[in-house]
Amino acid sequence: MRLLIVSVINEPWGGSEALWASLADEAISHGHTVAYCTYDFREPAAPVAALVNRGLQLVPRAAYVPGSAARPWRILQKLWFAVRNRFIGAYNKAAAFQPDVVVYNGTSTSIASDRSFQKFWQRTSAKTICLAHFTPDFGTIVSNAARQQVAGFLTAADAVWFIAGRTKTVTERLIAQPLPHATVVRNPVNMP
Repeated sequence: MRLLIVSVINEPWGGSEALWASLADEAISHGHTVAYCTYDFREPAAPVAALVNRGLQLVPRAAYVPGSAARPWRILQKLWFAVRNRFIGAYNKAAAFQPDVVVYNGTSTSIASDRSFQKFWQRTSAKTICLAHFTPDFGTIVSNAARQQVAGFLTAADAVWFIAGRTKTVTERLIAQPLPHATVVRNPVNMP
């Protein structure tokens, strides 16, 4: 099986990465081919580098500009990435991997702001899984268009995995419909 994991985290590593990394490690142990599509951070985080040593393939995409970059440089770089992604496609390398299964690792609503991924998702014939880590209870206003995109994405997925029952409940309330194919999964805790 060819497994593609897509992450939208804006850092080389974070708490939400532990679950997909565990999944990737297990899949590699069973002889599956696994690729990881994330922003091009130039240097992968230590846990990602360890998985690369075990066989994980990196499929970087250009889109992230660190907040520490000077404002004019950030603007130019973001403009360059927008033009490049519009004509070349942010997920072309991911599509070329020809996955059998795509796992999208993000928040419940992050898909609404990633049009390039939406296009990739619509074109793929792979099984699709959304691994949702966060949905804010309060304070987030989601437009009707974004709500419909999120609902379409989550209902079309072959499976939706939440790391907490509360996240599932809040997401279902947000999209105003149940997700009968959703499951709450165990998220590894990185402490003794």
